[in-house]
Amino acid sequence: AQLEDAGRTCSAVCDAKAVRMPSVLPTCLRLSMLRSPADSAVTRRAPAAHVPLFLYPFLNTMSKTRPFEYLRLTSLGVIGALVKVDDTDVINFLLSTEIIPLCLRTMEMGSELSKTVATFIVQKILLDDVGLNYICATAER
Repeated sequence: AQLEDAGRTCSAVCDAKAVRMPSVLPTCLRLSMLRSPADSAVTRRAPAAHVPLFLYPFLNTMSKTRPFEYLRLTSLGVIGALVKVDDTDVINFLLSTEIIPLCLRTMEMGSELSKTVATFIVQKILLDDVGLNYICATAER
């Protein structure tokens, strides 16, 4: 139920022309609840439930306003918690959903903290053999 609420809030917030902090804070709090400990069953099931897909609109925005930066950073934190697990299935899922371009965009235009978390995500992907092979095969795709 909380995930569905976060998804509805995600659509409402990302479509809003004037995003305000009061509408963003509850969304960030809900998203933060997804950052369960790495050994949690919730974290292990997140890719199978396609939880990261609910976060991608927040990563895809080009807005540099504080509300969107909070949403971006919170979303990156959830994905960062997933890659901390060092699970090839998680890496495969994230690669299949094109997380790399979203992280690269964040590394170009996000805040320093968002850039750091996006860099951490890319680093964890590169440290996995599947992720390294994916990145090195770019010319073949």
